[in-house]
Amino acid sequence: MNNNSNLFLCKATRNTYEHRRSSLLCQVCGDRNARNCFGSVSCAPCKMFFRRNLDFDLVINKCIYDGNCEMHENSRHACRYCRFKKCLTVGMKKELTRPPRLNQKKRIGKQITPPLIRRLDLLNSNRSKLSFDQWSILSNVTHVYDQISPLPKILNSLSQSSFPPKKRLRIDGATLADMLGLIYRSIYSFLERIPDFTMMSIHDRNLLIERNLHNVGSTSGLLILRDGDLYSNYAFCRANLNTYGSDNFEGVSKLLNRLDMDRVAVKLFVVVLAFSTCFDVVRPSNMTNNIQLSKSTNRLHFNTINMFHIQNKYIDMLFIYMVYRYGYIEASLRFAALLFTALQLCVHTMEAANIQEHGDMLDTIIADTTRKLNVEDDPVV
Repeated sequence: MNNNSNLFLCKATRNTYEHRRSSLLCQVCGDRNARNCFGSVSCAPCKMFFRRNLDFDLVINKCIYDGNCEMHENSRHACRYCRFKKCLTVGMKKELTRPPRLNQKKRIGKQITPPLIRRLDLLNSNRSKLSFDQWSILSNVTHVYDQISPLPKILNSLSQSSFPPKKRLRIDGATLADMLGLIYRSIYSFLERIPDFTMMSIHDRNLLIERNLHNVGSTSGLLILRDGDLYSNYAFCRANLNTYGSDNFEGVSKLLNRLDMDRVAVKLFVVVLAFSTCFDVVRPSNMTNNIQLSKSTNRLHFNTINMFHIQNKYIDMLFIYMVYRYGYIEASLRFAALLFTALQLCVHTMEAANIQEHGDMLDTIIADTTRKLNVEDDPVV
């Protein structure tokens, strides 16, 4: 009898515990099945969100709405700022996210790291070989890139602060095209502030825009997508899925996770790609027209030697910078990873170009940009 009573009490206690555990609500968004995580009760999505955004700065970044966004299961993706702020408000602690044994592993790893081979000493001497002029160019490139970045305008478009919350969760294809168009248009604004581009002939500048705008804009777009955490925005993701399909969306999402975390390296890499003579696999639109062979042939010719020297200048700068930051071996791996990401992205940009809305948007931007170049080159009467 006592055994049966004890068994009944154990089952009742277990059921009560399971019910209580399943009824816990996330203190961030109110979702069910929450657990104790990082010093507070949170659901699995909010736990992962907090872990991924440990470096998010609440001082630099601001809410794209009014600073008091409502947090629940369906709207928690709308505002990164308010969600992270609430994570901290309910007691989630950054210091609890790293296991204590991680530091021990790092110490052990440092102890067993073999000494560098002597023949690498010459390469390691490059860790401080960026000249004053190169540091100045690097600083100017990164500053100009941030200055002309379309990210604030995109975030403002996504906020739609004058609309009710339900309307904020939906954007149409035209609005998405406008947002992506800002990214592609920013490439010319970026390049026209680089002296090496402005010193080129109008012919070569036109060719670079026609050939490279699509893939260079897409590579720059990866960095903008990551900086703005746009793939965590429900409305932006939904519009992308409707326009480009799940395969393209998932492919770009994987490349976002693979993109180098060094923003300076990615910005320099965008410049390297911009001065390539053969990066874009999409043929110029004028090649499909019935024009004379001599004219079309001239459209294919760059001042190749000059282009090579310009691109080589930025490649050297990029690689020496990466060696300075990470050492020769890791710099080589990171540089190869950047190339791999760019080549993989070419596949997705080529697929996107087959979508009429996307192709029309690119044709319009290229036509507007080349027209602007030609107008600037016309002598003033």
